[in-house]
Amino acid sequence: MTSEGKTIIKAARRCPKCGRDSRVYGTREIQSGQIRRNRKCVSCGFSFITLETYKSESSKTDDRAEHAHWIVKRGSNGRIVNFYCSSCGPGNIHFVMDKYCPYCGADMDGAVEYV
Repeated sequence: MTSEGKTIIKAARRCPKCGRDSRVYGTREIQSGQIRRNRKCVSCGFSFITLETYKSESSKTDDRAEHAHWIVKRGSNGRIVNFYCSSCGPGNIHFVMDKYCPYCGADMDGAVEYV
């Protein structure tokens, strides 16, 4: 995806709650190479924020997506307490274990790790 000489590296566009498409209702560049977008799901109405990372066409050296895996934390009773992306860490709350992390856009193709 190219826009004004920039290539988007990571971008999550699907709703983390239901997995359907979302619409952008606010955009701003927060630092060089990163765009913050306020999004709202067209299906369930859930609002969330995505962080898109890009690099200019002139500095393009590697197109590989970041790869990560889900880490699932279980409670003492064996039930799942929460889960998070190995790339983002436990600071972000995830609602759906999808093919991509909704926060960092990492490709979740690794095995699930239970802790």
